[in-house]
Amino acid sequence: STFTQDFNLRTHHGVTGNVWAETELAAKIVAAFVAQSCINGRVSKIGVVGMSYGGIEALMLGALASEKKLPFEIAAIQSYSPPISLQHSAAIVDGWHAETQGKYTLVELLALRKHVPNRDCPDSPICDGMLKAAGAASFRQPLPALIAYCDKEYCLHQLPTGDEFDDDYVRADHASRWTFIKFAYGMSYPYWMRKLNAPNLDVLVNSANLSALQSHQPAGSEIILAEDDPLDSPADMQAFKAHSAGKPVTLLPHGGHLGYINEPWTRAKLLTLFK
Repeated sequence: STFTQDFNLRTHHGVTGNVWAETELAAKIVAAFVAQSCINGRVSKIGVVGMSYGGIEALMLGALASEKKLPFEIAAIQSYSPPISLQHSAAIVDGWHAETQGKYTLVELLALRKHVPNRDCPDSPICDGMLKAAGAASFRQPLPALIAYCDKEYCLHQLPTGDEFDDDYVRADHASRWTFIKFAYGMSYPYWMRKLNAPNLDVLVNSANLSALQSHQPAGSEIILAEDDPLDSPADMQAFKAHSAGKPVTLLPHGGHLGYINEPWTRAKLLTLFK
């Protein structure tokens, strides 16, 4: 994922959260790979596959390809469970965290990793509260460290600081109280608006919405997502369904957020990239 401190440590491209900047870096990585002496001339087709946040980036590569802004051609794209609206999905995760904070320990939530859903019983034996807590925890675990890192690395001065002994601890402690939305609008977007000299947030927000990206895709792009994806609001899903009518979209009635990704048909669909 490009939404990690580890990725930013290697690129130093700016505060994490500008998905367009991160997508352009992904394009540079692909271009550098195919230009290697051991690879050059041996690649006949490039297929792009992305999941969740990466699904948005896959479609952004498609939009760049449509505008002839890539140094390579893309044969096909498959985007699995891309959020319809990154901002609304972030707000949903923040809501789960606020609703369930302190109700479960990480040890309790880690036990869910051993749970195997029963195909014959669609009703989960795990209560909604615990599922929300686990979902929020899985998304939020790396967030405080990422926020603290961005604040210090890019001299943003949004977090209180400590002395030479406890500075990292003080920053991380305050960062743990931030939400995804606060990080986006309080740290990431203001930084990029200044850096890009942008008058508004359209380049970072509206242009990353799924419907907008779908309208600028080359032939061979496909979106696969489930109607019951908990990271999409019902209103967003209904609007996207109306917008995507007649377009290359696979809408599953069930499957949640990537809950279908290990199914045999997914592997078969993946292999169709190169047919």
